[in-house]
Formats: sequence, structure tokens, C-alpha cells
Amino acid sequence: MILRQLSRLPAHAEAIFTARCAPALSFTCRGVGFTDLAVTKWNSVPTSSFATSVVGSCRATCEASYAQPLSGSRLADRGLSLHSQKLTAPPLHLTSSRPLTTSGSTFAEEEKPQSEPRRQSPHAVKREMNLKPYLDSPRTIAEPYRPKPTFTFASLFDPYHWRLRKDRVLGHIRSMYCLAKLYRELTPPFDLEKFKQTEAKPLYESLNRCLAAGEQNEVRKLCTLHMWSQLKNEMKSRKASGWSNIEWNIKDYSKINLLQARLVAMHPERMDDAFAQITLYFRSKQQFVAYGKNGQVVAGDEVKEITVEDIWVLERPVGRPQAKWVLAGRIKT
Repeated sequence: MILRQLSRLPAHAEAIFTARCAPALSFTCRGVGFTDLAVTKWNSVPTSSFATSVVGSCRATCEASYAQPLSGSRLADRGLSLHSQKLTAPPLHLTSSRPLTTSGSTFAEEEKPQSEPRRQSPHAVKREMNLKPYLDSPRTIAEPYRPKPTFTFASLFDPYHWRLRKDRVLGHIRSMYCLAKLYRELTPPFDLEKFKQTEAKPLYESLNRCLAAGEQNEVRKLCTLHMWSQLKNEMKSRKASGWSNIEWNIKDYSKINLLQARLVAMHPERMDDAFAQITLYFRSKQQFVAYGKNGQVVAGDEVKEITVEDIWVLERPVGRPQAKWVLAGRIKT
């Protein structure tokens, strides 16, 4: 048994034994019971102060566990003699370890660090605060508009042109579906002609005027985030080219035509996160002139009017009634 070698251990080994093996002895006394141990062999163990400490620790542990104090007579009946039945040794400190004690419990209880508050997941926070996140823009143009192909008599015998005809018919169906959804979901119902005069035309004029004046805050309100990065780079390049002042005026609109309409949605039956994108063709007469730092004309003409053709993609969320139409993209003509 381990106790036979206790008296032969040096002083520093006794401390290591107490740190490593005393818990096992205490656990054995708790699990099996002091009365069930083979204590008949303990009378042959040479008595030493360290052995007395270990046995005294076992005795104290068993007394605490079973509430059965062991008197000297009961120990004598089992052939065990102790020099001291109560141990009052001071706590033992080892290098780079926690404090030890040979009373009741072998190891002193460590102070448990205070646990940090549990971090809640974003979904739990959203449920508690009743938040509903949404996208500001899909940041992409669904099926950018392509000019209509020219069909000839020879194209009737070409499978490629037949596929183009099929795509053109499907495009018209998608446009009608998008307009029907806007008419059903928006309040008041969507009207195409009213949209051209009250939404598209003012947006076209306001955005061009703000670009000419360099009003970045106003430009940001009239376009999506993806489009804003492009327009901001255009304004910086104009200043780098020496355009210190720009004058822009629109004289007349000759055409505002609908080219196509598309609906961008995660689910066809849910309009909360859906976006409508309408592609319009603008044709107008404009007057444009740019001045340098010294007041000289560096671009455009002060008197001459030019005809400008633009294809703009206007976008708005369908599920938010108070949302406004903004510029989402421009397509080269």
C-alpha cells in the first residue's frame, strides 16, 4: 500500500504527495467508507508526522461525510494508533499552485470568476425589440435593357433570331406583371402616365441640376448607394479637369417612354422585400456649359441647345408606402 512508503519520503516529497494523492485518499474515504477500509494493515505502517497528517485528513473527511466521529477506542479496536487526532497545520502553498490545506477539504476552494453577461444573438435581439430589417436596394439591375434587334426576312430561317423573339415576348409579359403588382400594392394605385409626369420628370431634372451644382448631399438622396459611388466619381473627375462652374438647363421634353419594368423579389408572393425597377427613355433638349477657374468656357455652349438621350432605371421598394423613386442605374444608348 501507499501508506507503507510514507515515512521514507523526504520533506519536499511529502508536500508533493499531499498535493497530488491526498484528494484521491479523501475521495476513497468518501466513496467506500472509513469502516470498510482494510485498516488492519495500518498498524504495521511506521508512524511519522506526515503519515499522521494524511490519516488525520482521512479521519476528518470521513467525519464530515458520515457525521460519525471516530473515537480513540474505535481506532484502537482496528489496530490503529494516532499521535494527534486533530490536525491544525497551517495551509501549505506550493510554487505556481493554489493553496492547500489538510483540514476537512483537501484543496481550498478557488474564487470563481464572475461570468460575463451572455451575448444574445441578433435574432433574439430582433424579437425582443420587435425590429424588422430591410434592404435599401438589391444593388443590381434585373435584366438590363437591350435595344430591340432588327428582324429581316432572312431571320425567319435563323434559330437565333427565333430565340430573340421568344425573349422579347417574355420580356413584355414580365413588364405587365410588374406593372400589375405596382397597381395592386401601391396606394394610390400606380398610374404610368402620372408616374412619368410627377415622379420621373422631376427626378430627372432635380438630379441633373444637383450634379451640375455639385450638391453631394442632395445627389445622395436621389439615388441608390451603388449609383452614388459612380456619380461621386464623376463629380470628382470634373473638378480634376478644371470645371469650376457648370450651368445646366432643360428646354423641352420630346419623349419619355417606358422600355421595360421588372420586379426583384425573394419570393413571388411576398412584396415586403420586393423592388420595382422601371427603365425609361428620356429625350430632351438641353443647354450645357462648363466654365474654368478664370471664367473661360471649357465645355459646352452658352447659346446652342443639344438633343440628349438618356436611359435611366428608376427603383423603389414595393412594401414601403412612403418610399420614393430613386435612380438605380444608367444604360448607355
